[in-house]
Amino acid sequence: MGAGFSTVTPSAQSATAVAQVVWSYTPRSLTDIQNLVNAIQNNDPSLLSTLSDILYVPAPFFAGQVSATQVAAFLDNLVLNYGLAGPVAAAIAASPYGLWSTNFVTQILPYLSATSVAQVLVSGQMDDNHAQLILYWLAQNYYYNKWVNAVTLNATSSLTFSTSITLSTNVIIAQNITIASGVTVTCGTTTCFFVAQVFNNQGTITATGAPGGSGGIGGGGAGGVGGGGVVIIASTAAIGTIKVNGGVGGTAYLSAASYTAGSPGVGGIFAVISGITVPSGGGSPGRALALVNLTAAVEE
Repeated sequence: MGAGFSTVTPSAQSATAVAQVVWSYTPRSLTDIQNLVNAIQNNDPSLLSTLSDILYVPAPFFAGQVSATQVAAFLDNLVLNYGLAGPVAAAIAASPYGLWSTNFVTQILPYLSATSVAQVLVSGQMDDNHAQLILYWLAQNYYYNKWVNAVTLNATSSLTFSTSITLSTNVIIAQNITIASGVTVTCGTTTCFFVAQVFNNQGTITATGAPGGSGGIGGGGAGGVGGGGVVIIASTAAIGTIKVNGGVGGTAYLSAASYTAGSPGVGGIFAVISGITVPSGGGSPGRALALVNLTAAVEE
């Protein structure tokens, strides 16, 4: 065997399993490991041997040495008080040794503050795939306030519609959106999305779809204009008046062949995602569709 060495083929092990074994290594010559455990348990980043140890934050969690709430409090401290949103985002994006896995991130997310989640997402160190993962997971698991805060963190702080307007874009995002009394905001033929922490409509939002078809041969009436779409996503909302009605069909006229009145426009859709009771939208022939009502979904 030459110099006395033999070749041993190790069994297949996951990176997380290897990390757990190393983390529980009894001789504490690896003092930086214990320092990280102490830092998380005491919520004191100054106890870290080096800031690069942030990469290994999931290891003591997987080893059962710290809880999800302790890890979340520690990450909140890193992000909010130490300005380290970037390194946390980079760790999630890179997932060194497979530690910052989807399993880990989604176990910690419920306990992170909304501000921390938002700052990590907009830090510039987060890749698109993981940003989508976090936003989708928050929405699918009813953490709407965190979702809204993340999306609006760097948006305009206050947006007020003080005069009537027809929108040229269909997605409006601001921390606070107000539509003044007597003002009409028209969405045109594209569904409007209003995303805000606070949405206050004292005026009217109106939306219509595409025009109806022209009348057929023989004096048929034209079809009615289709109903429009309005979607409001907010933590707090005063809805005001929303009009998404389809238009009435055109009047038929008598001819030598036949005549049929035009069909009414298809009803519009009015969707609300907020912490309020969902009102009726549009009226006949419009209809209201409530996607989510936060009064029935409690966020931790």
